[in-house]
Amino acid sequence: MVNDVDDNFANSQYDVTLKSTSNCIAVEVVYASQDRQVCRALEVDQGTTAMAAVLKSGLLNDFPELEADALADVLKVGVYGRLVPSDKPLKVNDRVEIYRPLKIDPMQARRKRAKKR
Repeated sequence: MVNDVDDNFANSQYDVTLKSTSNCIAVEVVYASQDRQVCRALEVDQGTTAMAAVLKSGLLNDFPELEADALADVLKVGVYGRLVPSDKPLKVNDRVEIYRPLKIDPMQARRKRAKKR
């Protein structure tokens, strides 16, 4: 990445503006299976969607169970713990999280635990 120093640098010893010539942004794509957790740092173009970042990360190749959900368009993704549509454009330093389907409804799980007590 190339950075240019602003012309005002000569006038002010503290006011330096860095300009980026690139349209790339840094994002992370994370997934946690029952066995392991994976975090991939990527540089993507501005305007890249959450699903495009997931595809670019290569996590679908590493986890075949995700690929089937992605093809069926039922893969759930979020940014910093909030569910978002897969076509949401990403911002700088966003962390895209891939969510696993629930095996049991959380309310049912609580009821089951309460019965055991």
